[in-house]
Amino acid sequence: MRFADTRSDSYQSYMSMVNNGIPVGGTTQTFNKMNRYNISERFYTWRLIDLNITFDMSNDDGSGFRTGTLTSTATRRELQSTSDGLSRKMTADISKRISLSEKNYNFLDFSYTFTWEDSHKLKTSFDLADADKALIDTTNTYNFTNDYNTHKASVELGITFPKIKAHLNVKSAFSSAGINRDENFPEKSLYDKRFNAFLPSVSFGSLKMMNNIIVQYMTYTQLPSIEQLRPYLNDANPYMLVAGNQRLKQSYSHHLHAGYSTMFGKANNNIMIVVDVKKTDDVIAYKRTFFTQATYLPEWDNAPAQSTLTSYENVDGWWVAKADIKWVRPLRKLKSQLTVNAVLNYDDTPSFVDDVLNRTQSYAPELRLGLRANISRSFRFSVGTRTSPTETSKTEA
Repeated sequence: MRFADTRSDSYQSYMSMVNNGIPVGGTTQTFNKMNRYNISERFYTWRLIDLNITFDMSNDDGSGFRTGTLTSTATRRELQSTSDGLSRKMTADISKRISLSEKNYNFLDFSYTFTWEDSHKLKTSFDLADADKALIDTTNTYNFTNDYNTHKASVELGITFPKIKAHLNVKSAFSSAGINRDENFPEKSLYDKRFNAFLPSVSFGSLKMMNNIIVQYMTYTQLPSIEQLRPYLNDANPYMLVAGNQRLKQSYSHHLHAGYSTMFGKANNNIMIVVDVKKTDDVIAYKRTFFTQATYLPEWDNAPAQSTLTSYENVDGWWVAKADIKWVRPLRKLKSQLTVNAVLNYDDTPSFVDDVLNRTQSYAPELRLGLRANISRSFRFSVGTRTSPTETSKTEA
């Protein structure tokens, strides 16, 4: 068992500034007290079935206040409580391996993992523009509970080929992730959404004395955050509006990795080649719209002039690729080693400029040369050079 307890006290003050009797700055006073503790427990049981449970809990008891004065065309005074909350996380996984041959060369793995995260946040803010009547600031006051739960079940088949010193692993997994927010203020609302995904993967490798080969295909997902999903307009800063999109999907990535290395010649030359290619669909892209004049937003409200609205959209086809070739040549007479490395990076990123979808493509080749020498036990040196031109182009999709 692991236990940790952390406590802290802090105080901050900021003096306002006045120019010719006109306020041009703000006054801030902050006092905060925090207590945090963490508990985790992990244990294993049974030889035939492996069970692992981890539990973490942290408690931020924010007892304090913050006062501030903001000045633009008018003076605004606020009194805020420091944010406090309780967060908990539990992970449990169970697995079972069935041997299909002697010495466990071939096997079948079954596994199930459950993850649960829960957090509660509370903060209160009062608008003190009217000294006789304090009003609750609905923009900076919140009271909500976030809940995440993920179920993941998988089956993996492992096959070994002793004659060629190779192995093949094929894995099939299904993941179901739920996102929930129970909001009590500024308005009573409940948001719940679940994301399901099929996640296959394949791995093949051959490990020999002079040659190594590995090829892997993997898939994985990236969930949108609750703030990105909530059908809510955040106008804490009226000139930097942020709107959620409840139609967002999770990002789904395909990743192909291949590697080859060989050693040859009397001098033991070594050549290594690595290639990585990743394609992601339903990428969550930022979409920013600038308003030169006050504009009515049908789903929300009026956007003031000179303001920017940031929203989120899913976009297909984010490509990232990298090819890396390295040659290492020992120079025994000079007690040194020469390294020549050529790399090619490629990136194709979709993005929005206002309402227009654009694609930014970049090519970045690299060439590296290095020489490392061990003249003696007390004298070593290394020199190297690197060049990397980059070419970037943008096209309207």
